[in-house]
Parts: sequence; structure tokens; C-alpha cells
Amino acid sequence: MFANRISYAFNLNGPSFSVDTACSSALTAMHQAVVAIHAGECDAAIIGGLNLVLDPANSLHFHRLNMLSKDGKCKAFDITADGYTRAEAVVAIYLQRAKDARRVYATVMNTAINTDGYKPEGITYPSGNIQYQMLQKVYSEVGINPEDVVYVEAHGSGTKAGDPEELNAIERQFCKNRRTPLQIGSVKSNMGHAEPASGLCSIAKVLIAMEAGVIPANLHFAIPNPKIPALSEGRIRVIDKATPWNGGIVGINSFGAGGANAHVILRSNSKAKMPSVPDTVEPLLPKLVAVSGRTKEAVQVLLDKANEHRQDDEFLSLLHTVHSDNISGHNFRGYEILAYDGTREIVETNYDEKRPIWFVFSGMNTQWAGMGRELLGIETCQRSLQRCADVLKSHDVDLMNIIVNGTDETYENVMIASVSIVAIQIAFVDMLTSIDIRPDGIIGHSLGELSCSYADGAFTLEQTILAAYYKGKSILDSDLEPGAMAVINLNWEEARKMCPPDITPACHNSADSVTISGTSVSVKKFVEELKSKDILVKIINCSGVPFHSKYIVPAESKYRASLDAIIPKPKQRSARWISSSVPETAWDSPLAQFSSSEYHVNNMLAPVLFQEAIAHIPENAITIEIAPHCLLQAALRISLPSTVTNVSLQKKNYSNNLVFLLSNVGKMYMAGAQPDISKLYPPISFPVGRGTPMIGSLIKWDHSAMWEVPDFKQKPKESGEYVVEVNLSKETDAYLAGHKIDGRFIFPGAGFVVMVWKIFAKLRDTDFERLPVVFENVWFQRITFVSEKKTIKFSISLLEGKGDFEVREGDAVVVSGNIRAAETVETDQLDLQPLPMPPTGLLLNTEDVYKELRLRGYEYNGTFKGIKSCDSSITVGELRWFNEWSSYMDTMFQFKLLSIDRRLVYGSKVRYAVIDPVLHKRLVDELPKDAGLPVYHYKNVEIVKSGGLEFRGMKPTTPQRQQIQIKPKYERYVFVPYENPRSLVLKDPMREKLHALTVLLQIACENVMTSRIKAVEVAGFRTARSLLAPLVLDILNGEPLVTVSTRYRILMNVVVTSGSGQKSPINSFDIQ
Repeated sequence: MFANRISYAFNLNGPSFSVDTACSSALTAMHQAVVAIHAGECDAAIIGGLNLVLDPANSLHFHRLNMLSKDGKCKAFDITADGYTRAEAVVAIYLQRAKDARRVYATVMNTAINTDGYKPEGITYPSGNIQYQMLQKVYSEVGINPEDVVYVEAHGSGTKAGDPEELNAIERQFCKNRRTPLQIGSVKSNMGHAEPASGLCSIAKVLIAMEAGVIPANLHFAIPNPKIPALSEGRIRVIDKATPWNGGIVGINSFGAGGANAHVILRSNSKAKMPSVPDTVEPLLPKLVAVSGRTKEAVQVLLDKANEHRQDDEFLSLLHTVHSDNISGHNFRGYEILAYDGTREIVETNYDEKRPIWFVFSGMNTQWAGMGRELLGIETCQRSLQRCADVLKSHDVDLMNIIVNGTDETYENVMIASVSIVAIQIAFVDMLTSIDIRPDGIIGHSLGELSCSYADGAFTLEQTILAAYYKGKSILDSDLEPGAMAVINLNWEEARKMCPPDITPACHNSADSVTISGTSVSVKKFVEELKSKDILVKIINCSGVPFHSKYIVPAESKYRASLDAIIPKPKQRSARWISSSVPETAWDSPLAQFSSSEYHVNNMLAPVLFQEAIAHIPENAITIEIAPHCLLQAALRISLPSTVTNVSLQKKNYSNNLVFLLSNVGKMYMAGAQPDISKLYPPISFPVGRGTPMIGSLIKWDHSAMWEVPDFKQKPKESGEYVVEVNLSKETDAYLAGHKIDGRFIFPGAGFVVMVWKIFAKLRDTDFERLPVVFENVWFQRITFVSEKKTIKFSISLLEGKGDFEVREGDAVVVSGNIRAAETVETDQLDLQPLPMPPTGLLLNTEDVYKELRLRGYEYNGTFKGIKSCDSSITVGELRWFNEWSSYMDTMFQFKLLSIDRRLVYGSKVRYAVIDPVLHKRLVDELPKDAGLPVYHYKNVEIVKSGGLEFRGMKPTTPQRQQIQIKPKYERYVFVPYENPRSLVLKDPMREKLHALTVLLQIACENVMTSRIKAVEVAGFRTARSLLAPLVLDILNGEPLVTVSTRYRILMNVVVTSGSGQKSPINSFDIQ
């Protein structure tokens, strides 16, 4: 099932099987892959080979068969050849149709396999005749002249029988009419024999030689084997030193010990490397690279290599292509603009779910001289701006000249400002669409709703730019009274109350930001009034037009008529376009249904309800502000949750707006979007040229996860048994020294839970921190003491189907229970409401908690001191997360045992436990700095819950204490007089009795010299309800370091009759 597991992991649906033909397995598998592609069973194939030398018994068998070299060298083709040395290899190649390839290392011309059949010398003896038959067939089938083969990578295992048989067959096939010696070699001389993976090792050697233009030297060859005449006679030459070559046709042999033969013909990639642009030539558009990896180091390596080869556009295009889709397991993302220092950013992420993308279009006050000029360096933007310019040309507007040469005075014209802003927004929408960034939601602010129409598909480019043109022209032709607008730091209601009648609250930008609109004189006067009241206010550039006020009404009819002409058939607005000009209560009205003349005229007149509109943005969204300037970033940051990522595309007067734009495309990628960055640059003709740096070797793995790997001595006693070793001197186990109880280091029960959880996840081929699980009936049967120097071995038996497990130390069972995957973790956990803080509000801090536990015998330290705080009734608190599961679970048990009377106990049983690591990690990530996760103790149902963990029915057991107990040290000794200003006469007689007894018993404890108290109550003839001993027992059990036993003296008249008939009176007896 090895192959099937890979198909399962990567959702591959073609043929999937493992091949075993001994040493020719890998090339036999490759032959089957070629056959499957030719037959149409698949379009591509992964061929993998693996050899791990783990068990020395196998090496012993090969040695006894005289297959292994005595000196550990594979001396292929040499007179001293006496066998091979075993090697490890993990190799995989990707085979696909040539038309689909982005990179071609070599082309497979043909493959062939056959088998020796019966041989009188034995099954392991090679047959040169059968090998020759295979070579004849494989070359004749595709019409390749053997003389055109420039190099043969031989099987060349260095065995006494194998080398002569193989090379004599090679000579018969390739050397009949050859004018120059045939060059041969064997990778086994360099690395040893990888056995079933050896064929792929040979291919890897050949492919690297093709890319580098050098065939590596064949090692350990000095004197030709006399049984191979072609070597001594010069018809075949062993490559015994690094030899330059120009590639060509290559044959590769691979033979199995059982007689299974395979051959592959490869032709090197003939495409020459595209010349690189010199470093002295600065590209028109800086080069952005965005990559991902399993670790931060993995991302650093890729970005470093991209910088090293920043002039190699073919290499960069491969990086763009690989990372245009999300790669599962890559939790680190980063980007850099090559050759620009300080632009590299790397973050740790986890975006298994697609984040919604929202386009936010700004309006007026984003215009500035020079905006859009640098966008001409991006082909898509340049093309879109030119299309807008072509539309406006017939209306006597030279858009390209405005963009290139416009000044501040130019943009004082409202029509010029409008068309320029909207044209740039159109260009941005086209650019984002070209890199596969499409919106899930769209919002516009004032003028920005015109561009919403374009992004929503309701307007064409021509309609959008003309709507902006006519909006500005209608205003200019209406000769409006000069107006002004200003942003004030008030909420919407405050602004409405404070604005005089001739000033209108025009835009609700955020909770405490409102734009007002009116005549210039009135707005300036009101601004001064607000400043005198220390209210923040700023006049904005609106080109002298009081938008969204009654003063713009004269332009309504002209604008409507112009829109009617360019929108003959209005299209319906989609649900993703959230209106900011129509109140939500009217979204079902005809006005809000279509991107019509009526809608956009209303947009010009009505107030902008931006704050109300952005309330619909999801909390995990990525917002992209599309405008010449990032005007709305402050409003978005204030109004949206911190989980929303806000990016913008241009910034007024920024030193290099192309770098700013590309950096924000990189930020989109880091936030979870998948921009196809290659679309920003000239297309590359695939496949890339020979010599383009390889990417595979740059991939770095995450080695932080520790897996227990059994060595050959650890033979499992049954299916599903694993061995785990623990030693406090190991760095990974050192934290366990913090779990010290009663003077001894004890392995925490939670450590066994995590141990079983990890193995259970491993059996399911997943990361344990992504697998929610349920434990049931966990029984801690014995305590495991840990030595500071000795290693403890635990064996874990786990039945996969049932989930029953046992953890043993030696032959003794330590822990047993059941584990299963939580298929629906929401239903596996109880929906319990968080407990409120008790009204007293008295909190114990970490020092208080662990002082109390220390008095009981718990000497916790390090990560096991995880209780941050708790209330005095031990129902609500906070736990610290130290990124260690076992210590966190242990602190939940500590929280539980705080509520137990003051005696030392160990965990004995857990009836039910749910662990949801995904939810837990999310809650941890959302924590403010230095905060802890809430923990709740539901005493009535015996449940402790914190983060993603829930424990039910935790039962303790009381151990026998050590004989010598450390006496507590007084930190201070002070007299605290008991002064009760209130009367002891309470409304509740029981409370009166309890209060008085508590005072008296505390005084008694302070004046006795022992911690062991024996109490006797003379009951007399009182009823059980009137006895005080139960109350005394409860009160004294609540005092630190006090143990108490009670005895009752009962008086009653009893007559006992003996066997002889004699009667004896008993007036009293004792009950303990």
C-alpha cells in the first residue's frame, strides 16, 4: 500500500502500485509509467524509489551470497571488482507529457523490460544474451541508431559475474560500427548500490550531468577487467575523470538479481538557456517573488536563491508558477522585491480555508499630481489606461497627458479629477483580475461606486469612464455655488446635532469620523467653530464641489440624462456589491436592484453610509483599497476586527509607488490570497532552457516534529506497539523535571495521554496537532518515578480498529484506556456556558496557588506552574500556554485538585476527555500579550474545561506519603486580632453556629503544638442532627497541615444478657 498511501495523500487517481523486481524495480516502474501514459491511463506519473539500510541481518545475507565488496568500495569494471557496497536512497522523478512540461530535464525516447528466465547457473546469475535482446528491441522500436548514443549509464554493480555479462552485451549493441569509443559509467562507484532505487539514482546522475554539461568521474577504476575485451581494446571507455559533454542520447541499464532487466533511452533538453539581463539594466517593473515553506528557514532559502538569480526570468517564472496555488503544510509565507533592500517579509500563517477578498473603492480626495504615472510600467495597467484614454479622446480629454504631466491645478477641475480616479481604479481592477485576485465583496465610497459597477460586471469599461466624465461635466455645466467638505472627529448623531442648517453630514466614514458638506463660506466658518472646541477637523480636496448635499441638486437632471444615454439597459447588481448610498432597509427596493441612472444619481445626492456598509465585511476578510491614494485605511482599521487584513495599492507622494504596489501584492499573498504574480511580467516560453537552476534541492523540510523511530532491536510484540524513551538529561525531556511531587520526579499522567495521542495521529498519517481526539476510561494504574540520569522505556500498544491502548513500563501496565478520532468535535464537547466570576472577586495569583500546592507536597516548576490566577472558590481562572500539551493538561488537573481538601493526591482515572487542538491553537493565537486561557471548573458535573480541552470525571487517589516531610517555613509571623464589629446573632441559626465554631477552632489551632488533632464529642442523648463533630471535621480539614479524627461518646441505657443468663448494664460506648 505504499504507493496507494501517496495517491491518497495527494488525491491521485491514476494507476497506483508498488513494483518489486529487486535491483531493477525503479526502472521497471518507470517503464510501467511510460506504458500507462501512452495508453491514456494517466497524463503524468510519479516514479519513486526507496532503499533504507536499517536491518544488519539483510546485509549479512548479501555478504554470505558473496555479493558485497570486502573493502566497502564498488569497483565497477575494474580487475579488482569483488562486489558492491549497500547504499541508501530516496529518489522520485516526475514524468509528464512533453506538451505540458514547464521544465524538461530530458525526454524519454523509449523503455523496455524483459526477464532472463531459466539459467543453469542459478537465478541470480545474469544473462548477457537476454540483455542484448532487450537492447536490440528498445532501439529498433523507435528507429534510433545505436551509434548515435553518446553515453551509457551501466548497471555496473562491480560483481565478478555482472560486469562482464553487461558490458559484453553493450558492446554487441553499440560498438559494431562506432568510430569513437562508447563512454560509460556507473553511479554505484560514487555512492554504492541503492538496490531497488538504483535505477532512479542512475537517472538522477544523468540528468544532473545534462544540466551541468559535465559527466562525473567513475571512481575506483584503474585496471580494466580482463573479462571485458572492449575495455582493453578501446571500443568502450570508462569515464574516470569529470568530462565535459553537450548531451545527446543516453541509454540507462538496470538489472535485478532475479533476472529482471530494464532499459531507458533519454534525450537531453536541447533548448538553450535564455540570456540573462545584465545587473546594470534596471527592469521597468521591479521583480516581486512570493514563496511559501514549512519553516521560516525554507522561505529564507528560496528568497535568497531568487535574489541570487534575479536576472534569470525563467527561474523566477518557475517560482511564480509553483506558488500560484496554496501548498498544504506550508505554514510560512514570505515575499521580497528583488534588489530592493528592506522589502523582505515573512510570516507564519495557516490558511487551509480560503479567505474572502473585498474590494473597497475610495472616492474624491484621493487625487494627486503624478498619480498613475508609474502604473504605465505594468502592461495590464497601461493597456487599461490607454483604453480609457481612447474613449475620452472624442470628448476632448487627453487622459494620458493628464496622467503624465498633470499638476495640482489640473486636478482642481472636478471632471478631470473624477475621470482620473476612476480610470486608475479600472486599471487596478484589470490588473488584479489578471493575477487571479477577484472580489467576494465590493464596496464603494461616494465616486467609488462607479468603479463598483465595473468590478461587479454591471458596467463596461466605456460605460464606467463615461459615467465619471459626465458626472464631472454635469457639475461643471450646472455652475454650482462654490462648496467645500471637511472631515470631523464626531460620531454620526453628534454631527447631525451640531451641523448648522446649511451644512450636511455627507459621509459616515467610521464610528467617530464624519465628512460634512456645504458652501465654502459656511464650511470654513463651522470648521473654525469646531477647532475652538478642540474637535479635530480637516478640510479635504473635493475640487470645490459640495457632494452629497442639497447644493449639488442642480446637476441632477443633466447627470441623469447623460447616464440614460450610456446605460440603455441597466444590469442587476449582484449580491456581493454592498450599497453605501442606499440604506440597508431599502436594499429590496427597485432603486437598489440595478446599476442604473437612478442609482448613480442617488449616489451623488444621498449621504455615504460607508460605516454601515463595511459592517458586512467578514472578520477573516482581506480588504483591498482600490484608489490612487490609501485614504480609507484608518477608517478600515478602526471599524473592522483585527483579524481583517487591510491592504492598499498606491500612496500619495510615495518614493516608489511600484515598490509600494508590489509590496502590497506580496502582503495579499502573506494574508492567504493566491495572486498569480507571473502575470505581472512578460510571459516565459516553457519549457525553460537547460541550465535553469533546480528548485527541488531548495525545498527545506520541517524537522521540528519528533517521531520515535524504533531501531532493529525493538521488535514489536504485537501489531501496533511502539517504544518511547524518556530521559531528563535530553533537551526534549528536560521540562519534565518541573513535575516534582513529594520530593520525587514523577512522569505526569498527561504525558501518557499526549504520547498515545501522537502515536494515534501517526497511524492515521497526520499531524497530532491537527487531529481532535476523544479519550475514554483512562486509568492511571501506577505511578512512574523518573530518575535524573536513567532512561525509562515505555511500550505503547494500540489497537487501531478499537482504539484500546496500554502503556507499559517493563511488564507492568502503567496506563490503559481508549482513544478515538473526534469526527464531530462540536458534539463530542458539551456546550457549557462560561462560568461567571464569584461576586467576592477575590483572586489568587500564581504565587498564592503554588504556595498552597507546595504546602500539600506539590513542588511544581517551569511549565508545570501554569495556573495564572483563580478565584477563591476554584471555579474560574486562567492558565498559561507554554506550547507544551502535557504540562497544560496537568495544570487543568492542578486546578481541579485545588478544590480537594488539603491532602496530597495523584490522578487515578479520567472518565472522558476531548482534545480539539485546532480550536485550542486558534484561541491561543487570539490571546492578547501575556494573557492566559480561561479555565472553568463545573463542580456539579465534575468537568474542567479550558481552550480546546474538556475533562470529565477526573478521580484522584491518595498515595502513601514519604516518611520524611519537609516542614513549611514561616514567611512571616504576625498577630492578627480577631475583631468582629458585627453581632454573631445572624438570621440563620446554622450560619451562627458555623461562624462561632470557625472562630473557636481557629483559636484552638493557633494554641496547640501539634498538627494531628483528635476530637471527642460527648453526644449524650442528643440526636445526630444536633451533633457538632461533622462541622468540626469540615472546618479543620480546611486548615493547612491539619489532620483530624473525631470520636463520639454516646450515653444510653443498654442491658446486655450473657450466655449464662446474667444481665450487665452499659451506660455508654464510643463510636469513631
